Amino acid sequence: MDIESYERRVFATTAAATGTDVPASELVQAYNDVLENQAVFLRPGVDTAIESSVVLATAIVTNGSENTHTTKLRRWA
Repeated sequence: MDIESYERRVFATTAAATGTDVPASELVQAYNDVLENQAVFLRPGVDTAIESSVVLATAIVTNGSENTHTTKLRRWA
């Protein structure tokens, strides 16, 4: 499932459960508008782990969208 479909399903389910009349697409947009992707902080020791893995093939597995996490990663690149 692509991220847009996932977000619509999550917000549609939440809206239905709370009796909200706002369309899911508007809730998704409002959520994304206030989401601050630059407000990320590295946990202690992450810089050492990253430096140690420079010579290794690395992958990131996440439940977030590519756009969201690309923004976060670029802050630390």
